[in-house]
Amino acid sequence: MRFSIIVPVYKTEDYVRQCVDSILIQEYQDFELILVDNESPDSCPEICESYAAADSRVKVIHKKHGKASSARNVGMKAAQGEYLCFLDSDDFWVDGQVLTKINAKLEKNPVDILELYYKFYYQSTGKYFTPTDFDFSGFDEMSNEEKIDYIIRNDRLNPSAWGICIARNYVEKHNGYFDENRIIEDIEWCLRLFKENPKLDVLPEAVYVYRKNREGSVTAVTGFDKVNDHCIVIEGAPKLLNDPKNPIHNILMNYMVYQALIASAMTYRKTATLTKQQKVEIRRRLRAFCKQYIKVYNGHPKVKKALKVYKLLGYGGMARVLGFYLNHRGR
Repeated sequence: MRFSIIVPVYKTEDYVRQCVDSILIQEYQDFELILVDNESPDSCPEICESYAAADSRVKVIHKKHGKASSARNVGMKAAQGEYLCFLDSDDFWVDGQVLTKINAKLEKNPVDILELYYKFYYQSTGKYFTPTDFDFSGFDEMSNEEKIDYIIRNDRLNPSAWGICIARNYVEKHNGYFDENRIIEDIEWCLRLFKENPKLDVLPEAVYVYRKNREGSVTAVTGFDKVNDHCIVIEGAPKLLNDPKNPIHNILMNYMVYQALIASAMTYRKTATLTKQQKVEIRRRLRAFCKQYIKVYNGHPKVKKALKVYKLLGYGGMARVLGFYLNHRGR
């Protein structure tokens, strides 16, 4: 079997059908769809079972409720495909050609990780927006290290599980399962995968549709647990990427300093629900990280710009400027 498509399902009864239908209409049909019911309290379990009864490609796994990472792990361990793809159950693929395009890329260049790109769908307005341009001029001629560096410097590394298609044997070789203790599990997972220098390619078009402004969406709220988890992953990066002679480790540390700037800005986000004391604590930790690393790992263009502000105004001034930018322009 060529592909296993893994979809954790929880409290998305209004959207899961669109997600599943977007997969089942694929022109390329050598795949299995694994729906992992994360003990959803709505009608999602019944919806999943109805699809399995109607289509032999659909498998349903019911599990005790846990984080989305645990549901993905269950799906990954049950998967039989050569490659793994992921969707969130409130999102969908753009059309019926997605797997055809992914497979064509992999036939031409059988890599460990294929980066996928996306467009936003704004639930409140029904409008779409593609946040990435797809100029990958010269990408095919780059070394693998240069490719990883390129997607990071040009803000085209998507750390989300749904942003990559990954070889199952690469996951098994490098124990590439999700940390089930994390809320911000994708970034830590991405670091562990990329630090092993996977053979990389990109599919330079938006094939995934990410639903924004959905009522009840976990990603719409910036709470302490989420920001604290982000901070823990950032603080743990130097230990994970501990070989300064390894160019991949240095490239990824540039990315984690960029993540520290994002986390700093998030403490000023208008939708943040952190208490004053929580904001002070998170900023204290991020200040210490930036003090140690921002002048060393500033290869990301946005970090270079932020460093100029950092030198003028210090960490506090830089964080406030980043927060203002986040609230008025978006990231």
